Amino acid sequence: MGDDYDSVLVRNELACVLNEAQRNALSHKMGMTSLLQLYNNNDPDTFEAELIDMMNRILVAGTKGPHIDRLIKFISQVLARIHQQIAKQTEDEQELDFLSSQASRKNRTLNVTTSILDYLLETSQAGNKAVRWRSCQFIGITLNHITAEIDEKIWEELKQNLLVRTQDKIPQIRVAAIVALRRLQDPTDKKDRVVKEFIRILSNDVQKEVRKAVIQSLVVSVHTIPIFIERTKDVAPEVRKEVYRVLGNAKKSLFETEQLVSIFGNGLADRDPKVVKNCQKIIAKFASTMPLLAFIASLVPQQNQKLIEQIIRFLVSDRKFDFSTIERTDEYAVEYNILHRIFLSKVLHDGNDEYDDYLPEIFDICRQILLMYQEEEMFDLKQLLQIGQTLDYSNEAGRRKMSTILREILREVKQLDLHPLLVSLLRKIHPDESDFIQMLLEILADI
Repeated sequence: MGDDYDSVLVRNELACVLNEAQRNALSHKMGMTSLLQLYNNNDPDTFEAELIDMMNRILVAGTKGPHIDRLIKFISQVLARIHQQIAKQTEDEQELDFLSSQASRKNRTLNVTTSILDYLLETSQAGNKAVRWRSCQFIGITLNHITAEIDEKIWEELKQNLLVRTQDKIPQIRVAAIVALRRLQDPTDKKDRVVKEFIRILSNDVQKEVRKAVIQSLVVSVHTIPIFIERTKDVAPEVRKEVYRVLGNAKKSLFETEQLVSIFGNGLADRDPKVVKNCQKIIAKFASTMPLLAFIASLVPQQNQKLIEQIIRFLVSDRKFDFSTIERTDEYAVEYNILHRIFLSKVLHDGNDEYDDYLPEIFDICRQILLMYQEEEMFDLKQLLQIGQTLDYSNEAGRRKMSTILREILREVKQLDLHPLLVSLLRKIHPDESDFIQMLLEILADI
C-alpha cells in the first residue's frame, strides 16, 4: 500500500512539473530543482518507473510541436543532472566515511540514467517511426548535456545502435541519430566509426537536412577539416552556409595555408550571399587575431593574389582596420604595398577627403620601384606600379623622375606581363598623346 502511495505522489508531482515545462521554458529551472528533490526524496526505482511512463506518452508523438520539444529537452536535462549529481558530490567531498555512506546512492543514481538510456535504445528500434525518432532525440539531448563519464558498456551500445539509425529510411530519424552521435565521436582518430559514418552520409545522403546535421555535429579537428572543405562545394546552399558557420568557431591555428585558401576562395566565390557573409565573418575573425599584414602574409599573396585582393577589398569596404596605424616594414613590404594599393583605390573611388593623407611621396615610390626592379622582386614591383597610378604628378620634378625610371625599366625588362603596367603608368604621366607616342617610339628604337 505504501509503495502504491509513493508511486501516486511521484506520478502527480511529475505530471505537475512536466505539464508546466511543456508550456514555458522559463519554468525549467524551477522544475529541474523540483524533480531533483523528488528523485532524492524517493525510491529511485519508483522515480524511474513513473518517469518512463510519462516518457512513453511523448515517444508516440509523431507530429512536431514546440511543447513536445520543450518536454524532451527538459527531461533529457533532468536525466543528465541526475547522472552528474553524485559524481560532483564525490569530487567535492574528501572524507572517506561520507563517500562510503553515499556509495549505494551513487550506484542507484547512475543506474537510473543508464537504465533509461538502455530503455531508449530498445525503443529506438521500434517499428513505429515516431518512437524511433523521439527515442533518438531523447538520447541525443541527454548525452550532449552529460559532462560526467558514461559507463563504457552503455557507451558502446549507444554508438552501435545509433550508427544503425543513421541509415533509417526516415530522414528525421537519421538527423536525430546523427545529433546523438556527436558526443560519441573521436575526431582525433582517423579510423573512428562515427566519423567514418559521417563521411559516408555526406557523400551519399540525398537529403540536405541530413547532411546539414552532420556538419553541425562533426567536430572540427586536423583530421576533419578536409571533410568540411569538401562540403564547401555541397550542392545545397544551406549545407554550405552551415559549413562556414561551424568553421567560424574554430581557431586559425588548426588550418594550413592551403586549406584557408580553399575555404576563403570557395566562400567568397559562392553564388549564395548568405554563404559569402559567413565566409567573410571567418575572415574578419581570423584577421582580428593577429596584425593585419601578418594575416595577409599567412595567405602567401605572391601565390594567391586574386584571393588576397578579394579579402582586402572586403576588409577595406567594412573599414575593419585603421590604415593610419599600419606601418610599412621590410618584413611585410609586399603585404603593405598590396594593402596600400587597394586601400588607395577604394578611397579614391569613394571620393574621400582623406585621400591625400594616405598618398605616398612620389620620390619614395620611385625609389621603391627602382629597388624592387634591381632586386627582381617582380610581384612587389607590380603593386608599386599600380600604386603609381593613384599619385598626383603635378610636381614636375617627381613626374620626370618617375618617367625616367619607367623608361629605363621598359627598355630592359623581359617579363611581358610588366609591359602593360609600365606603359599605362607612362601614359598617365604623359597625357599629351603625341608626346607619349614619340616617347614609345624612342624606347622601341633603343630596344
